[in-house]
Amino acid sequence: MSPTTAASRKAKPAPATKPTSRAQVVSSFTIVKGAMIAETHAVFAAWDFAQSKRANLDRLRADNFIGASSHTWLIDVAKVLNRRFDPATRDRPLVQLAQADLPLDTWRPLLLWHITRDEFLLRDFLESWLFAAYEEGAFRLRPEQLTGYLAGLRKRGAITEHAWSDATTHRVAAGLLKIAVDFGLLRGSAHNSSRRTTCPSRPSSTCSTRWSTPASIRASSSPPRPGACS
Repeated sequence: MSPTTAASRKAKPAPATKPTSRAQVVSSFTIVKGAMIAETHAVFAAWDFAQSKRANLDRLRADNFIGASSHTWLIDVAKVLNRRFDPATRDRPLVQLAQADLPLDTWRPLLLWHITRDEFLLRDFLESWLFAAYEEGAFRLRPEQLTGYLAGLRKRGAITEHAWSDATTHRVAAGLLKIAVDFGLLRGSAHNSSRRTTCPSRPSSTCSTRWSTPASIRASSSPPRPGACS
């Protein structure tokens, strides 16, 4: 082998490797589809650890044992669960608690912890934006207020798989506020096209203690209306 050939082989770059974790990846899809608390609990309650994740999700799509309101919503549930969780390893305790009939209100904050561990956008939104907005005395929260925050995600280490249109950005912003309501971080009731939310009057396991003082926070949003388990 000639020195030139050896040198060229040494200089050949190594093939790119795929990241082993999606902890820094920002997904608009999972945020827009929502928290899926009841759906996730129902799927995990029927999870078969003897089967692979793919087999369990195939059974979900085939049997619709959660009673999803449409086939489209059923497919979306399967896609989101596939992206969010690894029931065989790191998320196994969450599945086991669902199967042990842990009350949904008690199980819900544990679900939030598991989701945010690997879902950068939701975790960063709660830590960097929502709690800061409360501390600053925010009264009205609207999706358009999150535009600047969402535009700066890459500066905070997020990996975006593709550029978002203005419409997608708005849907993501509305979805983040809706998820905060679903997990009890904001309390809301529909009024016309607006969603009025207030901070809980007492801290819960999903809230920092600094949320214990009631404060009115309104989130005017029109997030997509997902299907639901019957």
